[in-house]
Amino acid sequence: MFLSQGLAGRARRLWRWWHHELIGALPDWLRQGAPFSQPRAWLGVDGQTVRLVRLGSNAYPGTPSLADAEGEQARQRVKSLQSILLLPPEQTLHRLVWLPLAAEDNLAAVLCYELDRLTPFRGEQVYSAHRVLQRDTAGTRLQVELLLCPRSYLDPLLAQLHALGILPEQVTLAQPDGSDMADINLLPQAQRHRGWRLSQLINVVLLVTAVGLLAAWLLLPLYQLKAQAARLEPLLQSAHAQAQEAQTLRKKLQELRRDISYLAEKHSSEIKKLDILQELTLILPDDTWVQQLQLQDQEVLLQGQAAEAATVVQMLENSPLLHRVKFRSPVTQDLRTDSERYHLSAELVEVRSP
Repeated sequence: MFLSQGLAGRARRLWRWWHHELIGALPDWLRQGAPFSQPRAWLGVDGQTVRLVRLGSNAYPGTPSLADAEGEQARQRVKSLQSILLLPPEQTLHRLVWLPLAAEDNLAAVLCYELDRLTPFRGEQVYSAHRVLQRDTAGTRLQVELLLCPRSYLDPLLAQLHALGILPEQVTLAQPDGSDMADINLLPQAQRHRGWRLSQLINVVLLVTAVGLLAAWLLLPLYQLKAQAARLEPLLQSAHAQAQEAQTLRKKLQELRRDISYLAEKHSSEIKKLDILQELTLILPDDTWVQQLQLQDQEVLLQGQAAEAATVVQMLENSPLLHRVKFRSPVTQDLRTDSERYHLSAELVEVRSP
């Protein structure tokens, strides 16, 4: 849902930019009067009165109401154009809300369900529209811009315009600079124009033509490369077969090397442990016990009991395999056996190679 809304917003902005650039590239004699160059009409609301406030880039301040007799000329002009109804800020509710990121899959339904919590209105009381502003993926939140307008206010305005033969294509909030919120439309779905205007049809034809020419320009080199690749296919197949055979041999060689390396490491590790056990058996007296032996890389950890723990340190220092012997914790007295508990560490001097 979020992806489709984001793509729709970017598509509308691209369409408006492309339309502006296309019109600007036309000569004056063709641009004037062209159906797709007709400006939009912006309609403002003053109380319950609708007026023409801007036509294209030209502002029309102080125009009479479209419903009055004095507004006949403006009314006839607006009928032939795409019109946008701008609502005053005091008649709308504009909010920025944060929702869980998981709500983006069904954002419209979530906003409808949460409307009475986020606003003082219920869903049947207002027309609402929204757009996604940003996603906070780190905080798993989604910022949504929400615009509401009471139906009791908007319905009479739309009925008034329909009675005058004016069917607005968008209802949105008037900005301080007189522009509109292009990505938000409060117009009910049932009243939105679904037909094709001539300007829209011409734009679509021009766009399809431009895309077709661009595709032809891009695909012609690809077609030439494809023909060249077809000529080289037999040579490629032969080279591929040879490369495949070499790859198979390389894989077998790598597997043999891994097996040899694994066996060598395994053998080296076992020899190292056996050397240490043999060395401890030879240098430690009968009244010294090793209850736990750990080998961590080049460090040997010993825990056990001895008549005098200090003598164990001296014995280990005299070993040709061990050095830097030190206590890892204080020596404690075992009252039951009348011996000292020790916890020592030592570093290996050398490791026998396989």
